[in-house]
Amino acid sequence: MESSSLIVKKAFVLLLWIVAVGCVVGPDYRPPPAPGVQTYTEKPIPEETVSAPGVGGAAQRFVDGGDIPAQWWTLFHSEALDRLIRRALADSPTLAAAEAALREARENLRARAGTVIYPSVDGSLSAARRKSSGASSGLPDEFSSTFSL
Repeated sequence: MESSSLIVKKAFVLLLWIVAVGCVVGPDYRPPPAPGVQTYTEKPIPEETVSAPGVGGAAQRFVDGGDIPAQWWTLFHSEALDRLIRRALADSPTLAAAEAALREARENLRARAGTVIYPSVDGSLSAARRKSSGASSGLPDEFSSTFSL
């Protein structure tokens, strides 16, 4: 009979072999080629939109390859939008705060490593005595029997 340490070593080698074979046998994945189109639409877009009467109804022009500024929202000339974006940027976490949150998450993961990383097995065992009568199966004259589960 083999010793338990030899069995564990053999099981570990078998597990490593299965993992290595799984890596070798994997599919030969090739990413699909990029689409061979230059535009998003079938037909070229018009040079400008149709104008409409009223405020903001002037025709708009489409400009390909234009540079969008980093503060793109200022192009709308809306003070309410400008205030909203400034408040959102001021209330956003800094890079240092984001790095601190990431460090905290890593430390929490390390603290729970035994319960998160490794699989666990759980089980329970119980026993019970039962008594069955013939009446439960439609035979009232049958004797009752006691059994253990």
